[in-house]
Amino acid sequence: MLNSRNSLAKFIDCDSEGLVFFQNPTTAINEVVRSLNLNKGDEILSTDHEYGAMDKTWNFICNKTGSKYIKATIQMPMKDTQTFTDNFLSGVTKNTKILIN
Repeated sequence: MLNSRNSLAKFIDCDSEGLVFFQNPTTAINEVVRSLNLNKGDEILSTDHEYGAMDKTWNFICNKTGSKYIKATIQMPMKDTQTFTDNFLSGVTKNTKILIN
């Protein structure tokens, strides 16, 4: 694992001490989410297309911290990237702390 970490660090030009490996992306993002400093009233903005496991993670964190999980509705079929961006960013407020999609 150490050789792999060093090789990856060299490939992406970063310090190997800053890299960690996880079993899968869901485990990795859960570790990151649980390390966030969210407070009552903070908002996490996602979309109604979020991966189900992450819905559970965000709901767990929001129940624990008093933050709010907001899901922007993305209209389908998607016409273009600008429409997606406009739909998504319309959910941003002064309390939005995290954007995830």
